[in-house]
Amino acid sequence: MSEAIYLVLEEELEEAMESGEAKSIARALKQLDRTAVEIGVTSLSAFSDGGEEEYEELAELEGWDSHRSGSDDGWYEANEALETVRALHGYVESDPEMFRKPKSIMSELEQFETILERAAAEGIRFKFEID
Repeated sequence: MSEAIYLVLEEELEEAMESGEAKSIARALKQLDRTAVEIGVTSLSAFSDGGEEEYEELAELEGWDSHRSGSDDGWYEANEALETVRALHGYVESDPEMFRKPKSIMSELEQFETILERAAAEGIRFKFEID
């Protein structure tokens, strides 16, 4: 099980708030990835550099298409992840009993959304690092 997930930007944002550790998302990552596939968006793990093996294993176990978005250098366009983050937030909000600590998950997703919106506006790419 992952202990934390971090949103890392390719370049610094001026006056950017820290993303901190997203521990609740990390604990629920496999469930959130399954949910993402079920609702037709890219999984959070697909945007990670270090989690490639974990994502590939999960994709194989679940029978998903393991094609990942992004570039060969491991960085991803912020707009691509915004759809995922917003969709997952909406899902957790509409069905909170499916998750442990849904309020914490939603709060962390909101924090990611804020940072990704700013990064997208400034054309800054990102990746998730999973510990």
